Amino acid sequence: MNNSNKVDLTWSTASEINVSHFVVEKSTDGINYSDAGVVFAYGTATGKADYKLSDNIANDQAKIIYYRLRSVDIDGKGQLSATRIIRRNSQEENKITILTYPNPVSNELRITVPANWQNKKAVYEVFNSNGQIAKRAETSNSSQTEAINVTNLAPGFYIVRVSCEGQIAQQKIVKH
Repeated sequence: MNNSNKVDLTWSTASEINVSHFVVEKSTDGINYSDAGVVFAYGTATGKADYKLSDNIANDQAKIIYYRLRSVDIDGKGQLSATRIIRRNSQEENKITILTYPNPVSNELRITVPANWQNKKAVYEVFNSNGQIAKRAETSNSSQTEAINVTNLAPGFYIVRVSCEGQIAQQKIVKH
């Protein structure tokens, strides 16, 4: 379960024989895992045993977090569970968006900004795939749709980023 700043992980065993502890492992890429926490097992249980661990994710920026469970026996042997995925929707409801068109673009890229950005100072930047600024424009009185000439940009993928009063929105585009 995801409570925005923490994930409550729960699991059960049907029965246990010589189980020492459980290690909850966490990853943001599904490949490299680190320990998120340890829960000591009952050791030997003939019936169902329930466990819980809360993981604080307030400082995690990842949109997807992968979890898996490693059960460790008293003799040190371990066994991994299947991986579970938590998807974060951190403030996606309030996400600011821009509209870029045409996409793919050849000559002139049009960028439509949110209504509350109009008539304000806005910075328009186009970044190449290396993260370098390829084009930059600034306006002190932004209209609803601004145009940027991208004729001289090399074909490829770019990121268009617009910032206004500390808010940022970006979009991927393709240049022919």
